[in-house]
Amino acid sequence: MNSMKWVMEKENEKNIQEEIEKETEEMTQEAPPAEEDGDALSELKREKEELFDQYLRLKADFENYKRRSEKERMDIISRSLEELLERMLPVLDNFDRAVESESAKVKAYKEGVELVYEQLMQVLVSEGLKSVKALDEEFDPEYHHAVVTECIEEKKDNVILEVLQTGYLYKDRLLRPAMVKVNKH
Repeated sequence: MNSMKWVMEKENEKNIQEEIEKETEEMTQEAPPAEEDGDALSELKREKEELFDQYLRLKADFENYKRRSEKERMDIISRSLEELLERMLPVLDNFDRAVESESAKVKAYKEGVELVYEQLMQVLVSEGLKSVKALDEEFDPEYHHAVVTECIEEKKDNVILEVLQTGYLYKDRLLRPAMVKVNKH
């Protein structure tokens, strides 16, 4: 459906461009010979100025339309990528769980999973995904979701003790908050 909208916008751009070219061509044609009367010449000059002003406004509107269309197109692309990254977060969670397993029997499997995980993270980071800093940070409800509290006297109040699920940002926009355990006195 987005591609249909894009095609329609391109058609509108083409029609506007043709209209501008037509008006420009009409303005550049020579005016009919003026009568001896100075009023007719003044009227033609005024009309020409009005048409030229109309042309300039139309041209400015068209440029604004092109900029707005390009911004909307980039927003659509960004949203699509954001949705893709959001769908991939459970995959990352499963990779996290597999990497954290410490069974000696699956050491080779674990190393393979770690390599795949690192490669996947490199791709996602290059596209703008980054994890939310959480461990040993002060709790921030904008970026963290506290699901457990614990009281450890040696640690500061409101400090994150453990990350239960990693949170992610896409180009500084929160996709998912980090689920954390917070120290509360």
